[in-house]
Amino acid sequence: MQTTRPLMALTALSVVLATSACGSISPGASAAEEFTEHFSSAYPDQVLEVVTTASDELPWVSGDMGGSLILADDTPPDTLAAIVEEVTTWEPDADADYDAVGVQANGLCLYGSDSQQEPKTHLRTKLYAEGLALQGTWRCPNWLRSYETTYRGELSQLMQDTETVRSLWGEEEGELRVVADISTPSGSVDHAWATLPQTLPDVLAAVGEDHPVKVFDLTDGDLRIAVQPTTELTDLQAVAEAAAGPDLTVQVMQGSLDSQQSERLDALAPLGDALRSLPGVENILVEQDRVTLSTRDLEAVRGIYDAAMEHPEFQDGLALRIRYDRLVPDADQLSFFYEHPSGSAGERLSVFEELAALRTVNRLWVADSRQEGGNLDVQVDFTRPLVDALPQVKEILPDGIRLKVAGADHRDSVTFTTARSLAEDDLRSLYEIPDLGAIAQAWNDAG
Repeated sequence: MQTTRPLMALTALSVVLATSACGSISPGASAAEEFTEHFSSAYPDQVLEVVTTASDELPWVSGDMGGSLILADDTPPDTLAAIVEEVTTWEPDADADYDAVGVQANGLCLYGSDSQQEPKTHLRTKLYAEGLALQGTWRCPNWLRSYETTYRGELSQLMQDTETVRSLWGEEEGELRVVADISTPSGSVDHAWATLPQTLPDVLAAVGEDHPVKVFDLTDGDLRIAVQPTTELTDLQAVAEAAAGPDLTVQVMQGSLDSQQSERLDALAPLGDALRSLPGVENILVEQDRVTLSTRDLEAVRGIYDAAMEHPEFQDGLALRIRYDRLVPDADQLSFFYEHPSGSAGERLSVFEELAALRTVNRLWVADSRQEGGNLDVQVDFTRPLVDALPQVKEILPDGIRLKVAGADHRDSVTFTTARSLAEDDLRSLYEIPDLGAIAQAWNDAG
């Protein structure tokens, strides 16, 4: 047996060397490097950015790679057409399946398999001629075989781009549809771009002035708007129709664009109105299984909780979440969450309030127990190391809590069940950085 081992090792080495000679250990990644090098050097004045996606499941096994280019807005149409053709026909030397994704210029992606390639090419040519670019972006997909992309931007950007398209587009050039994912407010659009209703932002603003808009959808002149459930839906419908004008059909829905979900949420409309009026509540999100109430006033949290618990829905299948948003310097806000599952036996709101008041806490999630005597789940991130932070919160935390904590370095993270005294073995961590013995000692020394 001893004499055969060197031979076996040499044989294995020969196989590895022979396999290595056949190609890259990561052909997809190698193809991405080839793509980047080729087009960056071939078109240095036009290529602003190379976007690649690579996948290699096993070493030396054929990989996958997709590539696209972002070009300067002043790239001439003839040059752009040549680059699109070359991106389409280019093949890597590496043993990888190449997906020719496309080329983006002036905010618009062009690629061969796009069902709207011709009208998009017309639009890009017109944008180039006028020295314009889209305010939003219709990007290239990561992989052509996975999905087609959508225009992305805020509603104001979409409307500004709509005015640009309307000024450039002629009937003889056919229809170009804008398929869009919109933010601020959240929504989707699938409509002939040149005839997109100009009253769309007016309708959304009019409804939003009276009641929070959750999401909208515009398809071929039919606009659906989901608002947070309210008993005032009839009034909102009248407001929407008045702002829409004769060329836009509007339907205001309860909480969801799905008609069945909307019907179920309609039953929660009175609850939504009652909770929305509570002192300190700034926003409310009503879902089928949970209501989230947001406040920026930590002192209002107790009153919000007590008033909400007076409603029987929270004992009959509906969970409550309170979100406290704390403004901090050099940041928008920190959001802390308190969870009360439906029918929870225990209430640990005071733990949430005390932890949320600490400036050394920058992430917090507290959940009530579901059963009598059950454990409380708490997750806390601190702005300082755990050996310094944990002793400060020990007295806040009752025994028997399932606790996950992290220091300023996210790798300084441990989980344990609280007790008056801890051993090193009571602490668990996914990382090597925490000194479990020092953390246990610091906790115990806190008394």
